Amino acid sequence: MEGQTFRAAQSTKNTPATPNNKPTIGGKVAPAAVAALVLNDVDAFQSARTEIEEILEECARRAEQEINRKQLGGKKPGKVECDQEIGKRPNGTPVTQAMRLGLEKHKEARECADKALNQLIPGQFSLEQRYRFDPATGRKSLVSRDTREKLVRQGREKELEGTLEPDVVIHPGDPLKAWAVYDFKFPCPETNPPTWSKYPKGHPYQGRTQGEMYRRALGPSPSRVTPLDGVIPDPIW
Repeated sequence: MEGQTFRAAQSTKNTPATPNNKPTIGGKVAPAAVAALVLNDVDAFQSARTEIEEILEECARRAEQEINRKQLGGKKPGKVECDQEIGKRPNGTPVTQAMRLGLEKHKEARECADKALNQLIPGQFSLEQRYRFDPATGRKSLVSRDTREKLVRQGREKELEGTLEPDVVIHPGDPLKAWAVYDFKFPCPETNPPTWSKYPKGHPYQGRTQGEMYRRALGPSPSRVTPLDGVIPDPIW
């Protein structure tokens, strides 16, 4: 979801040592992981893509299981539970159980990805990096955490409308030069299709989807990552 707090790509947490310096997820060695890599070019990234995507898939699965365990005693939520209204936003629109679980699972998955990717490709990924994009010119720029927080403090959140914030971007060290873009999706119930969000009427991107705008702004065709289906590449429009 757009509007979540920016997190730096580099984790500040200490990560336990593992054999051969392999990335870990939840204290365990990540699947098919290798020692820390330096991705010098897009070909090097393509060679490492399988390892990167296995990490993201495992993080999505573990986030699903962990939050279901904490919130539902390990039970998978059904349609009735997902649709249950648990509160309201300031504007009066309802907040459902599905929304709350989705936010918590996103947070869990991103923390997992932060730890593992920081060992595999340190400095060559970003989590929740916010981008400002001008569809008319194709220009994009980074929105820093400080800038976002300042606008929120000043009640100027409207100025963030139209910015984009994918969950994971893989790059050569510069987030403006994306090699791959991923978004975690946690359908509720899990059998629902993991669709891209569509921008509402009145939004600068109204009628378009989140995935389409990631593609237009960042270049690579983005992928969704779900607990049930793993990485789902999008077609090139």
